[in-house]
Amino acid sequence: ETAGIWFQAADNVRIANNLIENTAQFGIAGGSLWGSNDAVYNAVIEHNVIHNANQQTADGGAIKMMGEQADSLNSVIRSNLVTGTGHLMNRVDGTFWPPGYENTSEWPSPISWAIYTDGKASGLRIEGNTLSGNIAAIGINGGWSNLVAGNVITHGSGAAFRVDEG
Repeated sequence: ETAGIWFQAADNVRIANNLIENTAQFGIAGGSLWGSNDAVYNAVIEHNVIHNANQQTADGGAIKMMGEQADSLNSVIRSNLVTGTGHLMNRVDGTFWPPGYENTSEWPSPISWAIYTDGKASGLRIEGNTLSGNIAAIGINGGWSNLVAGNVITHGSGAAFRVDEG
C-alpha cells in the first residue's frame, strides 16, 4: 500500500492543512495492519485537501483508517475536502473498467472511496467532510461505534455511503 501520508504505531497524531494531489493509491492512510503492535489511537485528520487519489490501483481512496487491533481508535476524520478519487483496474480480458465504474454485484470490481475504513476500524467519527466527484464517498468495512454525520456528498458515480460486515 502507498500513500501521500502514511502513519502507524502512533498515538495523538494530527494530520492537518495538507494539499495532496494525484496519488497512486491513498492520499492519507493509517492505523493498524497487524494488531496491537502497530495500532493508532487518538488520531485527528482534518482540514486537508485531497484531489485525484487512487489513480493507479483497483482498491484505494483518499483517506483510509485501519483497525486490526480490534478496539476503539478514538479518532476523527473531519472537515476535509476530497475530489476526483478514481481507480485503475483491468478486466480478465486485459481491458480496463470504465472511469467511475462501481457495481457491487460484480467481483472483482474496482473499489474506490473518498473515505474508507477497513479491518474493523472502530470508534471513528467521520464528520463535516465535503466529498465531491468521487466514485464512492464513505465506506465502512466492519467495526463498531462509528459515527458518520454532517458530511456533504455530491456528484459521485457510485455509492454515497455503504456499510459492510468486514
